[in-house]
Formats: sequence, structure tokens, C-alpha cells
Amino acid sequence: MVGNTIRCNDVCGVVEEIRLAYTLLSTEDGEIITIPNKHIVGEVLVNSFENKVVEAEIGISYSADPAQAVALIQEQLSNNPNIVSEPAPQVGIASFGDSSVNIAYRYWVPTRQLFETQFQVNAAVYEAFNTNNVQIPFPQREVTVLNQ
Repeated sequence: MVGNTIRCNDVCGVVEEIRLAYTLLSTEDGEIITIPNKHIVGEVLVNSFENKVVEAEIGISYSADPAQAVALIQEQLSNNPNIVSEPAPQVGIASFGDSSVNIAYRYWVPTRQLFETQFQVNAAVYEAFNTNNVQIPFPQREVTVLNQ
């Protein structure tokens, strides 16, 4: 459907026009992609409608408060006007790494503002963590030196 965002054959964009022989997609970069319809029929087609999901993850120190980190990320997501409210953004502990507790977040944005919004959110999360002293750790290794 025109206006929807589709991914097919490793390309993604907003459907601008559907013709008998081909479909035109536009990207956030202003590119126009022409896909022959024979490559769409019978292929896996992902339709995210008007919005696209952004998935990100950031590690915090094991000494940091994960509830504070989650709240700070949620605040940055709610402050960005490009992020749609339905479906609602999701934030939580994704995994426990060697050097960090990994906080993942997902949110939906209009496809034409995907990268712009992702860069804004990443900068806002980083700034919020710095301002509130939430430590982003460096990978650490323990080394034992044996004397002979």
C-alpha cells in the first residue's frame, strides 16, 4: 500500500507508487528504489506500515542502578516528538555481559525520520547518563602473572 514501509530483497523504503511492472520506494536519504514486481511476488515481504522500529542497547556498570538507567532512557524517549506513542517504547534489562548490565530499548518512528531520530535519541541517552553519573564501563579483563 502506498505510504507503507516495506523491506524486500535487502532494500527498505516507503512505497511511493505501485505500477503493473514495478514498485517505487523512497528512502530517508532521498533515494528512489525501483523493484520489479516479479522480485516482490513470492518473496518474504516485511511491511512495517508507516513506522519502523529502532532497536538499541547500552551497557551500564554493575554498580549502577538499572532502574535509574531505564527511567532515564524512558524519559529521553518520551521527550522526542518523532517517536510515536503506539506502539509504546519498550525499555528493560536485555542481558548480563562480562563488564556490563545491558539495557535494551525499542521505539517506533516514521521511516523518513529513522536515522535522524536514532542519532538524537542516542545523544540524549548518552548525555542523560553522563549528567546523572550512570557509568558506561569499559571491557575489563583480569590478568594473573605467575613468577617462575
